[in-house]
Amino acid sequence: MSETKNVILKWGSYIFMGFLVILITISFGMPNFISTSATADRFISAYVGDQVITRRELVRVKNNYIRNRFGGQNLPEMQQKFLESSILEQLIFNRIMLIFAREYGFYPGAKARKRIVAKFLKKNHADYLVGSKFDFERFQREFLQPNQLTLSEYESILAQEKTLTRLDSTLRSEAPVSDYQILAELQKKETVYSVMVLAITPQKKNELLEKKVRVTPAEIYDRFKKDYLSKDKKAKLNKTKREAIEALLKNEKRPKVEKEWMDSLNQFAQAGNIASLQFAAGTQFVTIQDINLSESLNSKKPPTAPDLSSLESDDSFLANVFSNNTQTIFGPLRKNGNIFFYKIISFKKSDLPLAADLKKSGKKIEELLPGRKQDIESIRSQLADKIKAEAEQNMFELMRKEVKIVRIKQEAS
Repeated sequence: MSETKNVILKWGSYIFMGFLVILITISFGMPNFISTSATADRFISAYVGDQVITRRELVRVKNNYIRNRFGGQNLPEMQQKFLESSILEQLIFNRIMLIFAREYGFYPGAKARKRIVAKFLKKNHADYLVGSKFDFERFQREFLQPNQLTLSEYESILAQEKTLTRLDSTLRSEAPVSDYQILAELQKKETVYSVMVLAITPQKKNELLEKKVRVTPAEIYDRFKKDYLSKDKKAKLNKTKREAIEALLKNEKRPKVEKEWMDSLNQFAQAGNIASLQFAAGTQFVTIQDINLSESLNSKKPPTAPDLSSLESDDSFLANVFSNNTQTIFGPLRKNGNIFFYKIISFKKSDLPLAADLKKSGKKIEELLPGRKQDIESIRSQLADKIKAEAEQNMFELMRKEVKIVRIKQEAS
């Protein structure tokens, strides 16, 4: 694993020097399982490198979750299988991060683990102390057994949690958040606009065009004569042929009808005629009031409105927001099959200093904005969390290339 170690260390140095990395979303999808009849594998749920996730561990975590989350009620088999699958992936993630931690010295040795356990037990289970001695027999009976744990398993869990916490803390402390990033986030939160959006979904478009594309009986018969009677004088225009010819003619007519429809939408938008545009589009504008640049349009749209995420991800949309042009209906903008028209109602830019002002002042952002300390610390923490999550995910991806993962197909228990 030395080659991977060099890659991770090199990548890690970039993180610590302040470069942002591209977010890699971990998506297991439907994991690949192997079926086996091996006796040993009856007790194993997954192999992760040189470690195993036992069936007992998976069932214990699942049962504890059901007891804490659902009061121990019996869940349907399908829900149990889904829950087991989700828990298994989280256990695999933890194992891979532990392998990484072990490679780079985060995992405590045997003596350190004993100290961790002793300190934790005294602090969190003080009611089992008898004088200066810990009553392990009662602890076993009253705590470990109800949680389906042995003492060695509990010690291992504490050591793993301590390791992951230490790794998390290290990544968080090393996450580089610049004053310029914080200033940019503050400016986003204080730049507020209102907008009207008309969204035509693919379903709505097809519904409208289906009504607009008309085929007459005469057109169907003319096409029947051309395609059938010209070749066979005894051909009959039955229901099957009629429907096939009608569908063919509609497909042929649709491009022209769609172009005429889009031309009418453009004309209404350019004329600023909202009522006619809504009528032709078969849907209404929705108004989103007082949204800042750090918020998504979806977070403030009416529940019945279509998804607007593809609109706000378009560079031209943000440029038009900043133009503060409240007279124009912008569009059509085609994104992910949707057609958008929108109109800026109002725009208020942040009054905060610019990045150039921060650089020119030579001050830290806390000095430049002395009354915003709480906001600054909150944003710094949020950005650090984001960078830390990116670091964890990239580390996971790099480690996953080297660590063999084998899932054993088992029935839910």
